Amino acid sequence: MEVLHDTIGLTTVTIGNGVVNIGNNAFRSCKGLTGITIPDSVTGIGAYAFENCTGLTAVTIGNGVTDIGISAFVGCAGLTTITIPNSVTSIDYGAFGSCIGLTEITIPDSVVSIGNDVFSNCTGLISITVASENTVYRSEGNCLIQNSDNTLILGCKTSTIPNGVTRIEGAFAYCAGLTEIIIPDSVTDISSGAFRNCIGLTAITIPNSVISIGSGAFRDCTELTSVTIGNSVTCIDAETFAYCTGLTAVIIPNSVTAIGSWIFLDCADLTIYAETASEPDGWVNDWKVSNCPVYWAGQWHYDTDGVTPIID
Repeated sequence: MEVLHDTIGLTTVTIGNGVVNIGNNAFRSCKGLTGITIPDSVTGIGAYAFENCTGLTAVTIGNGVTDIGISAFVGCAGLTTITIPNSVTSIDYGAFGSCIGLTEITIPDSVVSIGNDVFSNCTGLISITVASENTVYRSEGNCLIQNSDNTLILGCKTSTIPNGVTRIEGAFAYCAGLTEIIIPDSVTDISSGAFRNCIGLTAITIPNSVISIGSGAFRDCTELTSVTIGNSVTCIDAETFAYCTGLTAVIIPNSVTAIGSWIFLDCADLTIYAETASEPDGWVNDWKVSNCPVYWAGQWHYDTDGVTPIID
């Protein structure tokens, strides 16, 4: 069909029955567009097809659509509801990213593939549901979970992470309304960007089950003041706590054998306490900011509460 992107004065459009595909960028940045009905003849919605249609408040997706393309509705801030029909099998990367007006989403049983960051920065989201007959994904505690490996791929500010989840992907990235979360002791891997830019999060306890913390997992959590790292963590990847400017003290357990670059970048008020007596070979040279003091085992001890570090 004809590409009409950046046609700011466009307020209505009729997609004829018989159209089979909405092409890439078709209506991108048509900011005056308020509603769209996609007929049943359409099978695919192309990449960026409705990107940044900020005036769009209502979308009807026809029952013929099988694929929602990359960032198809990204930045549609006015969109408050979306119904994904039971014909859709694939929702691609970032399809509904930054749709800040969305409050709830339901994944039908037909969906077998969900890309990364599909609902990233949907800050208004409070309800996540997966149809009970979907065999690939499930929902529990307002979390979207991949069944094959119990990976949590999407959470929201009302989520409770269920026991049984083993991996957290970028599930909570840019979830500004998240103020607290409990990570269950079934989790072994916190992946890259899992809680990035959760600016309301003030404290996090990483349980003893966790082995690896991915790059930027808690980056830009500016209100984070308390971090407890479990004693099974062996790897802390690059920029894990970068720009967590509220941190004042972190204890690194002696289980940690590998640390990436700049994990505490711009944490100017931070004091680091290491349970190991010296810097392990697996800690890269630029693992910390130069002005952060580091106390090694023998230079500090735990207070009587077994938690608070005291400098000798």
